[in-house]
Amino acid sequence: MKPDRNTPCPCGSTLKTKKCCHKGHRWLKEPTILTSRQPKSGYQHSRCYANTLNDCDSQITREHYLSNNLLADFEENNTVKIFGLPWQEKQSYDLLSRKSMVSKILCKHHNESLSPFDVEIAYFYRAIVEFDEDFNSEQPSTDFKIIAGENLERWMLKTVCAFIASQQFHRNGEKSKLELKSIYNEILYEGRPFPSGWGLYFDMEGNKKTQKYRSFSFVPFEANGELKGISFYIANFKFNFLLGEPDAPDYWGIYHPSSIVFKQGEIKKELLITWRDDNYHKSTILFNRIGTKQGEPANWEEWMKK
Repeated sequence: MKPDRNTPCPCGSTLKTKKCCHKGHRWLKEPTILTSRQPKSGYQHSRCYANTLNDCDSQITREHYLSNNLLADFEENNTVKIFGLPWQEKQSYDLLSRKSMVSKILCKHHNESLSPFDVEIAYFYRAIVEFDEDFNSEQPSTDFKIIAGENLERWMLKTVCAFIASQQFHRNGEKSKLELKSIYNEILYEGRPFPSGWGLYFDMEGNKKTQKYRSFSFVPFEANGELKGISFYIANFKFNFLLGEPDAPDYWGIYHPSSIVFKQGEIKKELLITWRDDNYHKSTILFNRIGTKQGEPANWEEWMKK
């Protein structure tokens, strides 16, 4: 059931639905599309990975490889369980503090500009958690939330840039220096759209069972010394993010998913992912909730020995 137009908008804003994301007969959460400030500062900070845009501040800041908001939601006992990061040993995970996952890679202006994407990924993750927690309550209820697909994609690109700039990618035990292409900054900061076929794919992993879990994984894939994409496991749901147009798109999953529904009995909870254009998958991705399970997800067995 969709919310009434006079109730708070399900995108998380404080506005009423009719003045926010309900556009006549269509739901649309307007994405954050950054553009260059005018006039530009003309300054290039040597440690800011966006310095090619000639619009830096003089102050360098600490940027989390992953969003601080997201890490806060993953955190338990002041640590975050992380596996699959580029520098970690295979089949292992680490318990890391949030403050250990930072690097001085952005000036103040370029760091603060990306905040809307951090907010979006945190809202996305919390929606999944809240849906699951309510299913465990005595009287679960129907729910409906909205996120902007373009913001989610740009958060993924922001995360990729942070790992490249801080040289966190490793190959055969050594740091791998990958190119931070100018197009990445143009997409993040100057409103350039993603090229055809780039971006977000939702991977159903052969319709296997998925266990929601408070964790994060980041699995890069390279070819000929070039980064081609990354698999993100967010709460153990798999999203492939591609930095090129694939030869076989279906292999990577559903491109630009528009709706993920979690269902248990007659109760449905929908996470609507809106896109500005019509280049999105119009069918619903449905997860039937069959129960609860304690401990680490079964698919972690191929990763971890600890």
